[in-house]
Amino acid sequence: MKAFFSKLILIFVFFSKIVFPQNIFELKLSFKEKILPFGITKLVPIDKPEVSLVLSGGGSRGISHVGVLKAIEELKIPLDQIIGTSMGSVIGGLYSAGYSIKEIDSIVKSTNWDEFFSLTNDDRRNLFVDQKITEDKSLLTLRLNGLKPSIPSAINTGKKISNFLTSLALNAPINNPDSFDNLLYKFRAVCTDLVSGKRTVLKNGLLGEAMRASSSVSFFLPPVRIDSLILVDGGLVDNLPIKTAEELNPDFIIASDATSGLRNKNELEYPWEIADQIVTIPSRIIWEENISKANILIKQNLKKRRNDNFENLEEIINSGYDSAKYLLLNVNYELSQLFKKKLVNDEKYFHNIGLPENANILEKEIFEKYKNLYTFSKSEILFDLYKIYDRGIYNNLSATATISDSSTFININFQLNNKIKNVELIGVTQIPIEVALKHFDNILNKPYSAEGVLSSNLNLIKNYRKLGYSLATIDLVYFSEDLEKLYVTINEGQITDIEVEGNETTLNSVITREFATDVGDYIKKENLDEGLNNISATDLFENVKLSFSNNGLGKKVKIELQEKLPNVLRLGLRIDNENFTQFAVDLRNENLFGTGSELGFSLAGGIRNRTFLIEHKTNRIFNTYLTYKAQLFYNFNDVKVYADDNIPNNYKFSRSEIGEYRQIFFGGFIGVGAHLQKIGTLTTEGKYEVDEIKSIDSIADEQTYKINISSLKFRLQIDSQNKYPFPTKGLYIDTYYETAQKILGGDISFAKFSFDYSGYVSFNNHTIKPRVIFGFADETLPLSQQFDFGGQKNFFGYRDYEFRGRQIFIASMEYRYKLPIQIYVDTYLKLRYDLGSSWNKQEQIKFENLKHGVGFSIALDTPVGPAEFSVGRSLYLKDTSPERIISRGPFMFYFIIGYYY
Repeated sequence: MKAFFSKLILIFVFFSKIVFPQNIFELKLSFKEKILPFGITKLVPIDKPEVSLVLSGGGSRGISHVGVLKAIEELKIPLDQIIGTSMGSVIGGLYSAGYSIKEIDSIVKSTNWDEFFSLTNDDRRNLFVDQKITEDKSLLTLRLNGLKPSIPSAINTGKKISNFLTSLALNAPINNPDSFDNLLYKFRAVCTDLVSGKRTVLKNGLLGEAMRASSSVSFFLPPVRIDSLILVDGGLVDNLPIKTAEELNPDFIIASDATSGLRNKNELEYPWEIADQIVTIPSRIIWEENISKANILIKQNLKKRRNDNFENLEEIINSGYDSAKYLLLNVNYELSQLFKKKLVNDEKYFHNIGLPENANILEKEIFEKYKNLYTFSKSEILFDLYKIYDRGIYNNLSATATISDSSTFININFQLNNKIKNVELIGVTQIPIEVALKHFDNILNKPYSAEGVLSSNLNLIKNYRKLGYSLATIDLVYFSEDLEKLYVTINEGQITDIEVEGNETTLNSVITREFATDVGDYIKKENLDEGLNNISATDLFENVKLSFSNNGLGKKVKIELQEKLPNVLRLGLRIDNENFTQFAVDLRNENLFGTGSELGFSLAGGIRNRTFLIEHKTNRIFNTYLTYKAQLFYNFNDVKVYADDNIPNNYKFSRSEIGEYRQIFFGGFIGVGAHLQKIGTLTTEGKYEVDEIKSIDSIADEQTYKINISSLKFRLQIDSQNKYPFPTKGLYIDTYYETAQKILGGDISFAKFSFDYSGYVSFNNHTIKPRVIFGFADETLPLSQQFDFGGQKNFFGYRDYEFRGRQIFIASMEYRYKLPIQIYVDTYLKLRYDLGSSWNKQEQIKFENLKHGVGFSIALDTPVGPAEFSVGRSLYLKDTSPERIISRGPFMFYFIIGYYY
């Protein structure tokens, strides 16, 4: 009987298998390896849609991309690729290199973008005082190849923006990738090859250089040479690089378009506007062909904002955010649908999910999601498996769908990654080890996650950057599953070697002395920026590239240079009401024998003044901060002599010309000094010169002379003015003490002291400039060495040299207002009050007899230099006992156009 029942059960089981069959389907994801920064790897599904973000050019308008990225982060849209043109390449490059949105926001708002495209090439803060004088007064500079002038390819050298982008790239969390594929996001910078006219896509090399090439605005910035390519702004051929994105085969393209349209008829008045329109038309045609290829096109609503208007950047960023947020709301849903579609070729549907016996946590999670649905698909389950796997903590993850007569059971097998129970940091010496380890607290005692480990390492590197260590990098990340220990090897950026390339003429020592960091030092950001700026400020090089590579336990720094032609011709022009038209020519070799020293000849002046000089100078003697200058000179200027007119009206006075003389100086001097960082110079000069006064008109013979003067001069110059000729902050001081002695070989002895101070305080468009001049000398000081009083820049109401004296005092207060609108160029209104006088003898000094002057000026900052037109008047308190009355002089009209070298 027992055997009968056993057979009956077997028959029943067999029959049930036939009548109620169970189908089991394997649910499996296919993976590929993805390389993350620092050599970390993770597996991602082969079918996961790849998303490209395309960022257009557009100048200041392109800063709206920051708002777009902010919206993408908030919506947690996964990016795989970023492709940028011009400003889009800058924003995209920084984001790909690990800068956060907050950091990029701070960078763009704190940067003076107008400086990068201005006519002024060098930041005055990086120049020695003597270099500032040259930079300030040079109207046109031409490099000479033999006798042939080398015409600049742009109005700006591009050194400021190159150094800026190089510094940002080197201080990025991920700062030395083998390829732009190894950044946080696969990055491409779109440029135009100037030779072929074709689109060129940069995918490796120096990130700073790639961003600079892509944003090299024609005419304003010179091209960038990379290998055999001559690259300019990518906006010329592909200002919205959707085509470049397509070549990366993404599944979904988001494009942010900040470009401006073509100019209308009323905006085509000037040659540069027409030229811009001509350049824009071809790229606009490509733009029209591309826009339909984006899955999402974010057209920035920036109205009529010009691409060179960098004011109120917060408004631009907010506009980018607002334009993007609404359009991107459904992107994640669209990506999920696309993912599901790619996951299966033959879709299958399941019914009535059941909870497996002894269900694990993941099986319960899936059951809870589908328990109220009658039907669910294979692709949906696979997508859920991907979302689970994407948490990053699972090693093995597989599933099966078992279909019974009435239910479908989803069985999930998984294995968690081993936990990280310990972290060992190798190579940390410059920061406390406990501080470094803090960045790994959030992954300790948790299953290994590639994304978590990447985040911790990024935070560690950002801590190094915050402390200024520009070249600190993560060289190796390794997780020992057996030991459950994470090993991280850090290279803190100690310099082991400095290599210089491209200096065919310039000595290595001239370059390395400017780098501000030696072998054995750890490169800090301030030293890196200082080194870049110092090398650029020598003005010996067209381009400076800085890169580094691992060299043992440290870093090898490579400085690549493109030398300028050493022979320079500078031309100057000045027109004023006193000396009329004056020209200047300066010819010199600025890199004599590769030492960075200069040998030059200058000729300047007009019919009433003239200067000839030959000089040899160097800003740095060897590796010291000592400076040297030797000069032979001959110069003269004609000085008119004035006397009071006999006017019966005590309330008015006037002065008329009664004679004219020429003062002539020729001789030479040698000076040695020391730089006070980049703002000042303290020098000692030994000078021998011949002074001569010659009569031109109505000068008595006894007033003419010719004497030899041998003197020592001790001079201090401080110049921290932020720009020229219209500074808004900083100060200028020029003070000296000079003593001439017969014992030194001269004909006369005297002592002379001079002090000249100007300061600038600004708020918005308003600038206040106080100025004080005073000087004194003994009674033996000859006429040719006396102080001069009067003139547009000295004292209103009087002409140049209207008074001479051995003592002088002038105090003035100037108010300057920059008009909010341009009359083609920056325009200023100035009002100045002067108080002072000059005296021949100390006993004549009486402060109640000081003269007063007041004047008004209109000044323009033109391409040929400042143009300033003034009207001024002088007055003084005249003693007409028993009372003192105000006596007024005539109105004086002045003008100065340009400056000469």
